[in-house]
Amino acid sequence: MPKLLASPERGLLSSALPGTIGIAVADTTEEMILDEALRGMARQQSVIEGLRTRTGTLFAAASLVSAFLGGQVLTRHPNLDGLSWLAIGSFIACFLLVLTILWPWGFKFVLNPNILIEDHRGKTVPQLQVFLAKTWRKDYEWNQERVRWLHWVYRGALLSLAVEVVAWLMSLAR
Repeated sequence: MPKLLASPERGLLSSALPGTIGIAVADTTEEMILDEALRGMARQQSVIEGLRTRTGTLFAAASLVSAFLGGQVLTRHPNLDGLSWLAIGSFIACFLLVLTILWPWGFKFVLNPNILIEDHRGKTVPQLQVFLAKTWRKDYEWNQERVRWLHWVYRGALLSLAVEVVAWLMSLAR
């Protein structure tokens, strides 16, 4: 079990749990390697959850913009012009990009226990810790490619929202 160098009583956060802030020293090198691999996976999972939360907020904003500004434009000008169609198209693009981000892409955060049972029964704890760390690092890198891609998709959704707002405002101003 890791030994904590900091303590809540001293005003410092401390924990050896993945994804938490703190200072911990492992008893073995293998334990430290495994802790770092776990921390990386927990951080990556947190990044994905944060991106999906922001994406939901972005879509709520796009929906409000379409409802409010689109309603105002349609009240004043019943015939849709090119800017109105651009705004509608931007909303649809935003929706599709949001759907892409929220889609369950099957990130790798869990190792199949059958692999451990079949391939690692009888091995030492340090050998298992090194195996887990290497496996989670590969999974981290596999996930990270998708996380980078989803961040670009998010930027596209933000751009779609900006185009939608500008198009509705310009249509409203005519």
